[in-house]
Amino acid sequence: MAALAALGAPPVPEIFATMEEGPVPGEINAGEAWLESHGRSLGHFVGGTWLKPPGRVSLACPESSTGRTLATVPAGDSSDVAVAVAAAAAAAEAWAGLGGPQRGQHLTRLAAALAGERRGAVGALLALAGGRPLHRTLGADLDLALRLLRAPAAAAELGPPGLEGWAPLGVVALVLGGPCSLPALLWKLGPLLAMGNTALVLCPAATAPPLLLLGELSREGAALPPGVLNVLAGPLELCQALRAHPEIASVTFLGVPQFPAGGCVVLAQDAVAAALEQRLRARLGGLQLGDPTDPKTEVGPLPPGTCPPEGVVQEALQEGAQVFQVPLPPLPEQEHRFYPLTLISGVAPTSRCLREPAPGPLLVLLPVRSPTEAVALASALPQTAAAAVWAQDITMALDTADRLPQGLVWLNALDLLDPNGGCAGGAADTDPDEALREFGCPPWEQAPKVDELLSPLVAVDDPGDPELAHAVAAARGAAPGWGRLPGASRARTPWLLLDYPVAMPSNLEPDGACSDLWGLHFGALALQRMLGVAGKDLAPLLRTLLAQLHFVAECHIQDPQRCVQLEMVNVSQLLETLMQHLGGLQGRPPHFPGCARLRCHPGPALTSPAVRHEGTLGARQGAASPAGHGLVLLGGVGGVLVLVAVVWAGLSHW
Repeated sequence: MAALAALGAPPVPEIFATMEEGPVPGEINAGEAWLESHGRSLGHFVGGTWLKPPGRVSLACPESSTGRTLATVPAGDSSDVAVAVAAAAAAAEAWAGLGGPQRGQHLTRLAAALAGERRGAVGALLALAGGRPLHRTLGADLDLALRLLRAPAAAAELGPPGLEGWAPLGVVALVLGGPCSLPALLWKLGPLLAMGNTALVLCPAATAPPLLLLGELSREGAALPPGVLNVLAGPLELCQALRAHPEIASVTFLGVPQFPAGGCVVLAQDAVAAALEQRLRARLGGLQLGDPTDPKTEVGPLPPGTCPPEGVVQEALQEGAQVFQVPLPPLPEQEHRFYPLTLISGVAPTSRCLREPAPGPLLVLLPVRSPTEAVALASALPQTAAAAVWAQDITMALDTADRLPQGLVWLNALDLLDPNGGCAGGAADTDPDEALREFGCPPWEQAPKVDELLSPLVAVDDPGDPELAHAVAAARGAAPGWGRLPGASRARTPWLLLDYPVAMPSNLEPDGACSDLWGLHFGALALQRMLGVAGKDLAPLLRTLLAQLHFVAECHIQDPQRCVQLEMVNVSQLLETLMQHLGGLQGRPPHFPGCARLRCHPGPALTSPAVRHEGTLGARQGAASPAGHGLVLLGGVGGVLVLVAVVWAGLSHW
C-alpha cells in the first residue's frame, strides 16, 4: 500500500470506494504526436513515400467536434492522379504475380501493424476526424477492421473455392464520398488487395489523417510493397480524372450512400412498449455525451457533413408524438456539433422520422402487435443495413430474423463482430466470397495469351458464282470487327445463331411424293420469320435465298383436318433439312399431284413436347386447289441448293 502511495497511485481500497475510471495511457497523445511529427502538414502517400507537390493550395483537416484544424494536406489535382496511377500500375504486375499465399502473408503483416504500437494513434485519429467515441474506435471498430482484413488474407492464403483461374482487374480506385469508418474501408480494401489488385484511395481532406497513417503503416515491416496502396487527398472532382484514365480498371465508391448516419428504430410488442419506453428514458439520461477523445464519452458529436435533425423532431411534435430529450451538458463554445439524446414515441408508421433516417442520437419507438407486423414495418424502413431481434422464444426469433430483409441480423445481442457480415451492409443472402468476386476477372472474360499472330492457313479466291462472291465479300468485310471481339463473345455467337428456335411440323406422313415439297414449304416460311431478327450481314443472304424459294412459300398448302403438330428446331437443323429436301426435288418433274393437302402421321407426335397447330401453318389463305389437289412449281432448285449451302456454311463459321 505504501509502495503504491509512493508511486502516486491511489490506494486500492480508495479505488474500489470511488470506482473512478483511470486514465487511458497515451492514446490521444499518440495521434497528436503523429501529426506533430509531420509538422501538421501532411501530403499524399504514393509509391511508398510522401508526395508533397510545391505551390499547392492547402486543404484543412478539421476536428469533428470543435472544427479546429488538425493538419493540412495539399489539394490533389489531375497530375497527382497520374503519378499515383503510374505508381499503382508499376506495382500491379509484381503484386499479382506473388500468388495468393504470399499476398495473404503481406495482408496479415498489415493487420499486425494496425494492432501493434500504432493502434492508439489510429484510434485517436479516427476519433478526432470522425467524431466516434474513443472507446469505439479503439475497441469494436478497430477489432472489426482487423477481422475484415484478416478474413480475405486467410482466403488468399488458402485459395477460396470457386475462384480458381480468376485474375485481378489491375489498378482499382476506391473513392470515399464522405465520412467513412475504418471497418467500412477495409471491408472493400481487404478483398481488393487479396485478389491481386493495387489500390488508389481518393479521400476528402476531412477524413485524410487516419487513412494517410494507414498508408504509412503499409510500409512498416514490409507489410505491402511500394505502390500497392496509394492514398490521395483531394476534392471529389478528381473522379472525372480517375474515370478518364486508361489504366484504371475499376472505380468503387464508398461513404455516406452506403452507410447513412441515421438514427435507430425500436419495434416493440405493444404489451411491453410502455415499460420499455420508461427504461429507455432512464438509459438515455445516464449516457455521457461529450468530447469523442475522452475515454468516458459514450456519445460523440454529429457525423461530419450532416445537419441536426431539428426539422424531423419538430414535425413529429406537430403530429402529436411524445419527444423526450436529455439536456446537453456544459460544452465549450466551439463544440457546436452536438445534439441532445432524443427519444420519439407515439408516431404513426408513415411519420417522417421513420421515412427519412435522421442523423444523430435519435431513437424512435414504435409498438407492433405481432412479429409479422414488425417484419412488414422493418421491410419498409429505408436504408437499414442491420437489425437485432430480442425475444424469449428462440424459434420466434429465428423465424423473424429469416424474414427480415437486412443483410446482418443479431439475435439477443448487438454489434457482434463478424467479418462474414461485412460492415453491417448488403442485402440478405449475401455470399461471403462475393466481395472477392467483385475485384476479380473470371476466366471466361480473360483474353487468351498468344506469342505471335498466325497467318491464315487458307486463302479463298473470288468464285465465279455471283451469289458465292457476294457471300465471300461479306465474310471478308466482317473479319476485322469479328477479330476485335473478346473471345467469350466469339464463343457465344455461333450458339446464339445456330440455336435460334424455329417451328417445323413433326408428324407429317412420310410421303415420298410430297414430303420434300412440304418440308421445303415450311422451311421457307420459317426463313421469312427469321428476317425479323437477322442482322444486317445475314439478312441479305436470307432475302436472296427467299427470293429463289418464293415459288414454294406461296403454294396453297392446306391443313383441313387441323392435325399438324409443331416442334422447335434450331437454325442449323432447319438449313440441313432444306438441303435434304432440295436434293430430293432435283431432277423431278414440276408436277406434284395430291400434295396440296397435308396428311399427318396416324400415330402420336414424333417429338415431345410439340405445339398443337390451330389453323393453316403459315400458308397463304386462298381458294382450295382443284379436285386433284395438285401443284406445279414454276422455278428451279439448282441455284437454291447452292444458296442454302452458302447460308449454312456462313452460320457455321460466324
